[in-house]
Amino acid sequence: MATRLRVATSGKLADANDIGGAGAVGQFLRRIAGANPADPHTVDWAAAGGASTPLSGVLFVDKNTTTPLADQNGAIATPFATLTAAIVAASPVGILLIVPEDYSAEGAHVLPDKFISFVSWCSQDVGQPINGTGMVPVQMGSLTVFNDQNLYLYGVWVAGDLTMNTDGTTAAAERCIVGQVLGTGFLAGRECQMTGDFNGTGLVLQDSDISSNNTNINNGAFYRAEWRNCTFHAGPPAVAFSAPGGIAQIDQVTNSTWSPNVILTNGTLRVIGTPGTEIVNVVVPAVLDGQVGYLDVVMAGELTALPANTGIVATPTADLVAAGAGGGYINSRVSAPGTVRMAFIGPLAGGAVDFHFFALNYF
Repeated sequence: MATRLRVATSGKLADANDIGGAGAVGQFLRRIAGANPADPHTVDWAAAGGASTPLSGVLFVDKNTTTPLADQNGAIATPFATLTAAIVAASPVGILLIVPEDYSAEGAHVLPDKFISFVSWCSQDVGQPINGTGMVPVQMGSLTVFNDQNLYLYGVWVAGDLTMNTDGTTAAAERCIVGQVLGTGFLAGRECQMTGDFNGTGLVLQDSDISSNNTNINNGAFYRAEWRNCTFHAGPPAVAFSAPGGIAQIDQVTNSTWSPNVILTNGTLRVIGTPGTEIVNVVVPAVLDGQVGYLDVVMAGELTALPANTGIVATPTADLVAAGAGGGYINSRVSAPGTVRMAFIGPLAGGAVDFHFFALNYF
């Protein structure tokens, strides 16, 4: 009978006689490694000669392993006991599957020229649960990434600083807790808790909770900040770009929470998602036959956040007063933030009429 290694329901990496586990890790590996990698729950190790690994570049970490230090090599049956040892042994593009424990006593980690994915292997009653996900993370100290390398975090609590030291350094975090972010890199997160200030060239967060309201963007390679379906617990955020021209984007859900009070420096606020709309009474100018007349209309609601040259659909709620055949409304665009420029062609007699405005490319 073939020997199979599985993940124990207790959360510890198991020996050959252990049973249990679930398919979530295998599904996750398929997401990050292609369509059909070997699933560590079902690999037939005996048939494979007892020497294969589930994926090229995968190493296992278990703080409570009973494997002697000299025998720890990152295999599923003989995992490393420390993140430090696993990082040193990792391949240039490596995946660390880690049993959730508190590894923060190891202190600071500095990633060399490697693209490493830190992945929580399974759930245990350790550390602080991630809000709304039911996942308990791997807890680690500070983490520094150099030389335009990429970083992936899944189910990890970076209790210290996360530092990205170049514009081309990017980090993706899913179901993580992240403290202060330093440097000039780009961070994208989903279902995360952000507990410290952000400093970098770009930030995109979705479905996340933010307990610090300071976001500082250095105008480098990415140059943007965006929040979708996020909640701020420390009041309206202060978003500061290091030079004019930055873009801060929020969706309608987040916008309804804090945008009226956002403290924005050197940037423009855009609301994304469901198109905004306004009804404004417009005094249409009289326009001679064969001529084009322009009118600047000031917006007072959601459309004030749109940048210049955004297309606008404007529909009159009543017929315009014509002074002959061929006259009417042509088009509209945002000529400056908060101002819509309307174009009319004559002949028009002019007069007041309500127009219904909404954004054509509301992004």
